[in-house]
Amino acid sequence: MILTALEQFKLSSLINLTFIYFDISITNFTMVLTLFLLSIIFFSAIPIKMTNQRALFSKSYCYIPESLFTLVKGIVTTNISKIKETEKFFVIIFYSFFVIIFCNISGLLPYAYTITSSICVTTFLALTVFLGIYFIYIRSLEYKILALFLPKGVSASLGSFLVFLEIISFSFRPISLSVRLFANMTAGHVLLKIIIGFSFSIFSFGLFSIFPIFFISVLILFELCVAIIQAFVFSTLICIYLNEVSQI
Repeated sequence: MILTALEQFKLSSLINLTFIYFDISITNFTMVLTLFLLSIIFFSAIPIKMTNQRALFSKSYCYIPESLFTLVKGIVTTNISKIKETEKFFVIIFYSFFVIIFCNISGLLPYAYTITSSICVTTFLALTVFLGIYFIYIRSLEYKILALFLPKGVSASLGSFLVFLEIISFSFRPISLSVRLFANMTAGHVLLKIIIGFSFSIFSFGLFSIFPIFFISVLILFELCVAIIQAFVFSTLICIYLNEVSQI
C-alpha cells in the first residue's frame, strides 16, 4: 500500500530469488521492463504480412503503431534537413520515442513503476542516444567535428572564450535531456498522488463527491499529455542536435 507521494518511486521486490550470492529478485522495475519488451515484439509484428498476403492483424490494430510512425517521421523530416541523415537515424529516433512514451504512460497505471522517474534510467537513455550518434559522426568527420565549438568568422581572441562556452553547452545537452524527462515525470506523478490522496480525504467526509472525480480525471488527462509531449520534446531535440552536425 502506497502511503506517501514518494513511495511510488521505490523499488520493491515482487518475487524474491537468490542464486548463490546473487540477488535476482523480480522487482516492479523488471516487471515493467518485461511488459515493455513484450509490447515491442507485439508492435513490431503488426506490420508483418503472412505468406498468403493476409494481414497478421486487422487494420484497426495497426492504427497506433502507424500513428507513432507518422508522428516520428514528421519530427525527423521537419528538423533534419538532409534526407540521407533522416534515413540513417530514423530507426534510432523512432525507438527512442517509443521507449519514452511507453515508460511514461505505463507509469500512470495503478501500482505500476514509472521507469522514467529514475534519473539513472533517463541519464543512461540520453547518453546512449546522444553519444552514440556523435561517435558515428566523429568517425566520419574526424577533426571537422571541432567546427561545432568554433563559430565561423570569430577572431582568435574571442574564439578561445567561445570554444570554452560551447564545450560547456555541449556537455550539458545530455544532462538537460535526462533531467527534463526525469523532473517532469516525477513532479507530475507526485502531484497526481497528492491530489488523489486529498480527494480520498474529501470522500471520507462525504462532501463534494463529484468535483474530486472530475478534477482527478482532468489531472490524469493532463499527465497523459505531458507523457506524450516529453517523448516528443526528447526526439525533437535529438533531431536538432543531429541537424547541427550534419551541416558541417
